[in-house]
Amino acid sequence: MKLSRLVCFLCCLPVLLTAGDGYRFRYIDLPEIMRDATINTTAVDRAGMLWFSSGNGLHRYDGNQLLTFHQVSKPAIGSNFINVLFADSKDRLWIGANNGVTCFDLRSWKTAVVPLANGGTANITRICESRDGGIYLASNEGRFFRYGNNRLELLADLGKAFPFNPTRAAVNFLQETEPGVFWVHSDHKLLRIDSKGQVYDPGLGFDVSGPVYFYGPQQVIFQDPAKNMVEYNLRTRERKKLPVPFNDTANLNKRMLLFPMPGGEIGIFINKRGLFSYNPFTRESGERMKGVDVNFSTLRAGDIQTAGNKIYICFSKNIAELQRVQTPFTSLLINPVSESAPNSVRSMLRHPNGLLYTGTYSNGFISFDETTGEKKILGPHFVYASLLWDNNRILLATEGLGLQWYYVKENRFEAIRGDTLHTPREDRMRDLFLISLCRESDSLVWVGGYNGVFRMNPFTGATAYIRDVSGWEELRRAKVYHILRVDQQLYFSTGNGLYAYHPGKKQLRRLIEEPLYVTQHVGKELWAATNGKGILVLDENGRLKTTLNTQSGLAGNSVYCLVQYGQKAVAGTNQGLSIVDITNRTAKNFTRLQNLPSNEFNHSAAHVSGGRVYLGTINGLTTFTMADLAAFTQRDHPVPMHLTSFSTVSRSGPQHDYSLPYHTEDRLVVPAGVQYFSLRFGGVDAAADQVYYYRTREKAPWLEIGRQRELSFAGMAPGKYMVQLAAKLNSGNDFTTLLTVPLVVRPNWYETVWFKVAVILALLLGAWLLFRYRMQQLLREQRLRTKIAGDLHDEVGSSLTRIYFQADHLSMRHSDKTALRKIADSSKHALSTMSDMVWSIDARFDTAEDLVARMRDYLSNLQNDLDIKCTFELQGEYAGRRLSQAVRQNFFLIFKEAISNAARYSSEPCLKVELAFDKSVRMRVTNGCLGENGKMKHYQGGRGIEQMQARAARMKGSLTARREGEQFVLHLQVPA
Repeated sequence: MKLSRLVCFLCCLPVLLTAGDGYRFRYIDLPEIMRDATINTTAVDRAGMLWFSSGNGLHRYDGNQLLTFHQVSKPAIGSNFINVLFADSKDRLWIGANNGVTCFDLRSWKTAVVPLANGGTANITRICESRDGGIYLASNEGRFFRYGNNRLELLADLGKAFPFNPTRAAVNFLQETEPGVFWVHSDHKLLRIDSKGQVYDPGLGFDVSGPVYFYGPQQVIFQDPAKNMVEYNLRTRERKKLPVPFNDTANLNKRMLLFPMPGGEIGIFINKRGLFSYNPFTRESGERMKGVDVNFSTLRAGDIQTAGNKIYICFSKNIAELQRVQTPFTSLLINPVSESAPNSVRSMLRHPNGLLYTGTYSNGFISFDETTGEKKILGPHFVYASLLWDNNRILLATEGLGLQWYYVKENRFEAIRGDTLHTPREDRMRDLFLISLCRESDSLVWVGGYNGVFRMNPFTGATAYIRDVSGWEELRRAKVYHILRVDQQLYFSTGNGLYAYHPGKKQLRRLIEEPLYVTQHVGKELWAATNGKGILVLDENGRLKTTLNTQSGLAGNSVYCLVQYGQKAVAGTNQGLSIVDITNRTAKNFTRLQNLPSNEFNHSAAHVSGGRVYLGTINGLTTFTMADLAAFTQRDHPVPMHLTSFSTVSRSGPQHDYSLPYHTEDRLVVPAGVQYFSLRFGGVDAAADQVYYYRTREKAPWLEIGRQRELSFAGMAPGKYMVQLAAKLNSGNDFTTLLTVPLVVRPNWYETVWFKVAVILALLLGAWLLFRYRMQQLLREQRLRTKIAGDLHDEVGSSLTRIYFQADHLSMRHSDKTALRKIADSSKHALSTMSDMVWSIDARFDTAEDLVARMRDYLSNLQNDLDIKCTFELQGEYAGRRLSQAVRQNFFLIFKEAISNAARYSSEPCLKVELAFDKSVRMRVTNGCLGENGKMKHYQGGRGIEQMQARAARMKGSLTARREGEQFVLHLQVPA
């Protein structure tokens, strides 16, 4: 298990010692940049964000990101020399410094240095909020202020009470005990000040020193001149000495701090001693955290703040959190160092003498007294497995030092060396990295290590490896994490899978190839804990029956330790603890939300003794009883979650909004033009290590983002979204929604609906204008064609007619009638051709109906002139059908050419024309064709056809001509 996997919900946090129904202590793991800083004071705002000061200025930490403010930052503060921080109920942070106070409005994310009404500066040391929401401040010069009209108004000057030595008036305590009544501690005096600035000296008759705390209007705790912690009633003047151990400790001249604790108790923190609680109404006291004196022998607390059910203790190099918890788990031996170096626990053994012997990575092999909290380091050995041999001897499997005897009474270790005299070379113990033990008899033990498994007599040193059976070489190379003995059968859980070995039969089988950490015999089944596939449930023959994993409700798929207790199986995974009902296979899960020391357990680190279960984690161990676990009511644990920052990137540059925790807007709006944006979430809370999921639609599937606390989006389409953040908190596969944020992505101007509508309208308008322009062009063309046709008809037609009649008249009078007749015929032909041309360009005849009429006239004239029988058949609707001028002209010319050729070369005086109108216009001309006729072949199948095909191509149509038996057929097809 890597240390990098110890990632908490908000920060990696070590815990000292946790009682099942008391308080949990943890260090807040601040970013690396704060390691060398000196922390002076701290505060927690209404949203749960942690604020603290250092020599570098003011800092906000949300468990995810550290923000720093100083005199040149944006926003800026008045001074880096900060004495006190105070977060009020209106989301304002008051920063008291050596030159005055700065008000930080967290909602608008703006700061303002508050001036004094009468000018000058003040060294602000204390700030409080009255019950009516007013802000009152006290200075190191003994002045008492009230904030109003954006300035500090002086109410009282305590320096007047010490006219000969004004420096003695410095205020180091300020508290409102009744509405409008404030008490201050100035040097060795308690003074009362009302909201009008009237100062009252109660005249106690003795000096008041040390910490001061009022737990009622007239009840106060302080230290008297004899250095006794006392309760004092200002009304009755009764003084009572607090019960031990406070006074015994106070007489050691150790600094003490008083503060309110959740539940109405008073907390007393004594530097270099520990944390105590005192109930002034029952006069009961107690040490809340055993062993704190050992962990804080060199640390001093400078400031303590209470926020809800949490207490924040400010040390010079770190900040600790104390939180009241209700949990069935007791956590022990958790490393308290601020660098969050965890104390990995590898083995546990509870001795009949009451001590818990534990193998750890931080302290080696230790003994721990669960009653007193006393810890004793016995040796530097890294003990992976321990086996109680008798009341005085514990057999230890160590990493690097081989097998060791530990003698309890003598408190000494003895290395066990292999027998090299009577043991064959191939069976001699060569592995000093040993991690598992299983006792076979009073004189034999099975030992697993990094290189296989062997049986050993720890008294003689005789060893024997498994050899000369199938698969023994693979087992010899395997890392053996756990050994289970069921009757005469041995089960080895290794990195290469599960092996079953029967010594009597000399039979070795590999049942599973998956890497295993531990195997337990549960009823008539074998439960094998795998690295990644949950728990494999096998029958006694090694056949797989079922699998328990996260899909079936297990906390995690990597199961490191497994132990049976009654009808329950206790499984420590990489994502928490699972209590599995053996009968119905259902799991009940616990994580750091229920105050486990860590979500990740260690392999084979499980022990049951005296009705208690002990499990080792990568940071300490946890212990519990199944009765306490059954009685514990697992409630929904709300995880304080806030959006802590909203960052956008556009062409104008990056923009950041850190005021989100203090706003209640219904939605987030991403401005137009944003190319990338991200949402950070967090909050300083001791919640467990979680894997997060998100989605942007309410019914969309959840997407895993791991343990990171940031959602990033690039190129998100404009629209409305519902960003939801969730985690699997307790058990099963149910998601618990932690955060819901309506999100609106504004479109760019070219992505808006109005722009798209405008584009569509513009396109429609353009199409309409183009249509209108085309129609006007067509109308102008039609008018021109009509004018040309009229001019041709009137001018050329009249001239040709006159020539025709003159020639005809002369032919009747003169003898040379042949020449004149030719002139008349030519004029008549020219007149007919001109008539066809005029008809073809006249826009008034651009219909299929006019084309049909023209074709009928032509056929009728042809029949009269040549005495040929013509058949004309029509199909389809053509009335009102429009034809373009090009189609009408070329179609008619092809028709004339085809009819002329058919009439001229037909073998019989008849021809047939078929005309059909549907999706296209089709014409079929048929005439008789008997024998071989060279002329007909030339004209009806030669270059005349090529010219007609060229005209058909101009109409994007097709023309074919072929002989079909005794007929010649011409077929024309033109698109409508």
